[in-house]
Amino acid sequence: MLTLVSHGKTNKQIGAVLYLSPATIHSHLKKVFRKLDANDRAHAVAQAFRAGMLQ
Repeated sequence: MLTLVSHGKTNKQIGAVLYLSPATIHSHLKKVFRKLDANDRAHAVAQAFRAGMLQ
């Protein structure tokens, strides 16, 4: 999911790829943000990159 976020995809676009609703994507991203201690999408991508979760 974070890979798609890093490519600038919207919740709707991510949902279409993963066959989930945009609301479900939003919910999952909120949990990811909390776990990464991130405030927004860009911060989450940066934190994931630093943690080695993205290349």
